Amino acid sequence: MAQKGTPVKIRNAKRALSYTTPGSFDISCNKNTTVEACVKSPSFRREPPPATSVMTLSQIRDHGTPLEKVSVVVKVCTVHEAELKNSGGVDVMMQTVTVADATSRLNVSLWSRRIDSMESGNSYEIRDVTIKEFCNVKSLSVGAESVITPCTDIGVVSENIAETGSAERYSGAVEMVAVSLHYLCRSCRKGIDVEDASIFVRCKGCQMKQKVESLKPSVVAKFSLSSCTNKFTAFSNCVSAFLTNVKREELLNDVEELENYLLGIPQLQITACENVATEMSVPTAGSESMSGVKASVASAEETENVTE
Repeated sequence: MAQKGTPVKIRNAKRALSYTTPGSFDISCNKNTTVEACVKSPSFRREPPPATSVMTLSQIRDHGTPLEKVSVVVKVCTVHEAELKNSGGVDVMMQTVTVADATSRLNVSLWSRRIDSMESGNSYEIRDVTIKEFCNVKSLSVGAESVITPCTDIGVVSENIAETGSAERYSGAVEMVAVSLHYLCRSCRKGIDVEDASIFVRCKGCQMKQKVESLKPSVVAKFSLSSCTNKFTAFSNCVSAFLTNVKREELLNDVEELENYLLGIPQLQITACENVATEMSVPTAGSESMSGVKASVASAEETENVTE
């Protein structure tokens, strides 16, 4: 692989409309495309990539184009716990950070090595961050080319929070369910494979050895309801909050019993956005509404992000 700044020759590529910069073009590569380093330096001068425009969060919310790269200056309001997400069939750690400026608030996704790179109360300039949209709600995703730089305090920030997207409610018995359980390292928060009956385990990421009982469980539940043909996914925050509210927290570490419990519920009520459950509840006795025990979580984010 050529190093950054190395001249390369690209063959069998096409010019295509840009998905990240409206009105411009990108080079589109396919399986027949070849990239090789040039033996001789090209006759033209290398130009740096164009700088991304600086936008306020309200401008991003109202006028930002999904996949467009922008730069922002923000203050961190809330740093959420990192959790395991599935991106393109690969498990990857993701952390949601709520940021604000003088105009609005948005969520920022930090992936893998960028986790814990922003602290609550501090101000940052983030360059080349990508606009995402999920359920008509804009957010920002920090990618491999993004640069996070601490800056001076930006002062008072907005209390306005973006409205939630077009979530829908569903109710029915769970017909099929598959729960996957992962454990997260307490140091680097990467996933750890734990063998049965193990007392200690070493993280392959940070090499820290720790007790298995101290690891944080992270679950993903995929299920379908009797009332529709949709297949839903509930991530760890949603499942954990639900089990806490129904006072069955012990099921979080037992995949078989958790699946049995979900299959045994006569009626499960959920709120979902694009088939991602953001709220799960069991109706109270004699109630047919969604006023039962609720498990609220932070706004769901689209998982099809590029892992670094």
